[in-house]
Amino acid sequence: MIKKERLIKTFALGVVVLFIGTGVVSAFNVNLTNESNTTIRINKMATMDNHPPNAPNIKGKAFVRPAKPYSYTFNATDPDGDNVFYEIDWGDGNSEKWIGPYASGKEVILIHTYYQKLMSHIRARANDTHGAIGDWGVLNVWTSKNKQIINPAFLHFIEQFKNVFQILRFTKLVYGSI
Repeated sequence: MIKKERLIKTFALGVVVLFIGTGVVSAFNVNLTNESNTTIRINKMATMDNHPPNAPNIKGKAFVRPAKPYSYTFNATDPDGDNVFYEIDWGDGNSEKWIGPYASGKEVILIHTYYQKLMSHIRARANDTHGAIGDWGVLNVWTSKNKQIINPAFLHFIEQFKNVFQILRFTKLVYGSI
């Protein structure tokens, strides 16, 4: 017959040693022996308080031109302070699978080039070192093949001297075409 006191003490000691010795425990086995050399095996899944990382913040240009590289910044924080890996879907058929690890909260900069006209979104999610996967973060992206028709310097000039063009129009009405 097994004495309950000894069984409980041995079990508790085994668990404590296992947690201290390994730090991170996903499963453990404990063998208990009573006075008549009967071995009792206990399989137990240990539970840890591990929380998934937050959805990554994605920063970068939303309106892009094809065949031009753009940089995008990804930043996810893990509530437990664990390192994170990123999975990124660029929205054009290309993706990155679990790159990292990176420190929680560290900004990661990646460069991507779109080669076709599309309206899509960049999606990213983070996975901590213990396997907890967070929600998707999203940034909408539009590519356009339209070229800029108006020179930015000329546009700036028009904004600075808008009254000049009204005066020229008035002069044309008064004096006619010269």
